Amino acid sequence: MIFHDNAIIQKASEIWVSLKRSGQLIDDRDLLIAATSITNDLLLMTRNKKHFEKLNNFGLKLFD
Repeated sequence: MIFHDNAIIQKASEIWVSLKRSGQLIDDRDLLIAATSITNDLLLMTRNKKHFEKLNNFGLKLFD
């Protein structure tokens, strides 16, 4: 089990600010999922790839 720590919250905050500036905010739950995956260098497996693909430039890696 992975718990949210300061590194994850910091990454989520950085992504949120960037998405807010570009007018592309996503749901907070999805943002935390992505930030957790990025911070822990994990592949994210999702059925909603289109939704998460915009986070690739933040370091998110999706499972094919």
